[in-house]
Amino acid sequence: DEWASFTGRFRAGPRYAEDLRGLVQEIEKAFGKLPLVLVGTSEGSVSAYYAARALGPDNVKVIFSSSLFDTSSNSPGLASLDFDDFKTPMLWVHHADDPCRWTAYWQAKRHAEKTRSPLITVRSSNAGKGHPCQAFSQHGFVGVEEETVRAMKQWVVDGTAADVVAP
Repeated sequence: DEWASFTGRFRAGPRYAEDLRGLVQEIEKAFGKLPLVLVGTSEGSVSAYYAARALGPDNVKVIFSSSLFDTSSNSPGLASLDFDDFKTPMLWVHHADDPCRWTAYWQAKRHAEKTRSPLITVRSSNAGKGHPCQAFSQHGFVGVEEETVRAMKQWVVDGTAADVVAP
């Protein structure tokens, strides 16, 4: 019901947190208590940040991929958010040559270091096609999607993070 106005302000607010807790309650009713992994890609990383904050660090992990660091017209970037008391286990996943102007690789590296969290660096020669901030560019891990997802899954399963390198 917030599709047209799903701004960073909404995601930071109590209604979003309430909606997420309600969703987790429904999942637990259907499947029992399960560990949750939140994955946010690009601007969705901002959603994942606020979702993880709303749900707390118990039984939640978060993966930030191709993250939006700089503020956009719709959302504050992760660079402006407070990670000092963010206790949720997190993984950063980023293409070294991400062409999107709001998602610079150096910021992913800096955030991984600052949060003492692993970073999966993706490298490939496939530059893709189309808009630099969409799925068919290195921003979307074009050509190495499966390898990148497998690397993320490995971190979820056993906590290890290995870079993805493909020709």
